[in-house]
Amino acid sequence: VILCVVVHACQALDEQPVRLIVTKEITNEFAFKETKLSILYTFHNFHPSRSARNVELLDQHPEMDFIQIHGSHSARWSSIPPNSNLTHAIVVVPRNAGVYNFTSGIVMYDSGEAKRVTQFTSAPGQYLI
Repeated sequence: VILCVVVHACQALDEQPVRLIVTKEITNEFAFKETKLSILYTFHNFHPSRSARNVELLDQHPEMDFIQIHGSHSARWSSIPPNSNLTHAIVVVPRNAGVYNFTSGIVMYDSGEAKRVTQFTSAPGQYLI
């Protein structure tokens, strides 16, 4: 009986759509004007058997406030496998000192259902530069 319950629970999980959790974080402990600042995006696919397909990240930082050194604010991946993580990093240089509000990015992907999912990354919030 217990085996039947476990098998049924696993089948129910497999039928669920893929859900990604995406974090956006500033990896520097301190940030200074005209010094490199690293931003890390981490994608978590917790589904046990389905990949997230056609994954897109869209984010932006005003060019008047930051110089882009490495990476891209927008990126695409054909899939993120089940039970896996993917990271994407960008490096920018702040042009000015002050408080800057790092907002969330937009993530879009196919979850296995007919519709495309759009959600937001976490937002680091205000950061003193």
